[in-house]
Amino acid sequence: MPVECVNRTAHGCIDIDNRLGWKHGTSEQTCAVCLSLDGPTGEHAEKFREQHAAKVVELTVRMTDRAGPDVLAALRDKHGVSVDAKDLRDKQHARDGWQRAKFSWSRAAAFAKSALSTLNGSADEQTRNTRWISCTGRNLAGEFVSDPCPSLRELDSKLYCGSCGCGVSELSRLDRKIEYQYLECPRRRAGFSNAEKHA
Repeated sequence: MPVECVNRTAHGCIDIDNRLGWKHGTSEQTCAVCLSLDGPTGEHAEKFREQHAAKVVELTVRMTDRAGPDVLAALRDKHGVSVDAKDLRDKQHARDGWQRAKFSWSRAAAFAKSALSTLNGSADEQTRNTRWISCTGRNLAGEFVSDPCPSLRELDSKLYCGSCGCGVSELSRLDRKIEYQYLECPRRRAGFSNAEKHA
């Protein structure tokens, strides 16, 4: 029976990542070499991981222009490497900007998918009722069922989601949105296309 390593994750080695201060993505080949020494907790394996992390730091220091803000911060804080503060700020700003843009594109894609889903008609009554309960806490008949979603917002007697990013418009009214066959919820509540599945 093969020895399993407690440090191995789907994308790397917890121990090496902790030594580095960032997620590195250790290869399976490196893991195999480490395991072949004296198991995951042996003295030789520990030394191997220490040396491997030191090599990664050495190589990364030579290529800081390619390093992301998390890596630069770890080099500075954990390994005592002098890092240009302006460079770190610029990279953090660029990463944050990309995260915002990526979020915007994913929201736009979800909206497009929702809009296109109306070509096949509206969501069935049970789905609309479940969504309405998830959002407002009341069924379509107006009867209280549960507490409303914390993201529920009301403006001019119209109901909107305060977390989806759709803003306030005729298209973003909840009574309109629940009609879409495909509709995502930022809180993944019941009745929505991306609802969390419960066993």
